[in-house]
Amino acid sequence: LLNISKGAQLAYMSFANDIKRLEEDTLRIKSIYLGSNFKQNETQYFFTEKVLEIAKENKIKVFLVWPRVYKTYRLEYDKLKLKESFGKRMETLASKYDMRFFDLNEVSDCDEFYDASHQSVSCYRKIVNYFVDEYEKAK
Repeated sequence: LLNISKGAQLAYMSFANDIKRLEEDTLRIKSIYLGSNFKQNETQYFFTEKVLEIAKENKIKVFLVWPRVYKTYRLEYDKLKLKESFGKRMETLASKYDMRFFDLNEVSDCDEFYDASHQSVSCYRKIVNYFVDEYEKAK
């Protein structure tokens, strides 16, 4: 879904996976985001922690969410041990401030993708319902 007047894509829609396109997209985005120069930047952790601090001070519940990605792209995460580094740090930060961290690669079973790094909007209802339930439990 596009917002033509503002030049923005509002939703990523696909009803069936185009496996060839998803595999090609995995290679493309891997080279952009996870290439040989890839390294995690401490700045993202600093700002995440600041957001969590401010949220806790203001009694605002925050869910940190790691989006689900296409299976071949997820294998690239595994090669870099991102779950053990990034995922663990996000879990630790969330816990430190009594917030929650969710890895949609684990809690979502919707395997419809717009591209290798975006689930289709057709997954969103189930995901939103999951988070509403989790929010209700956290109250």
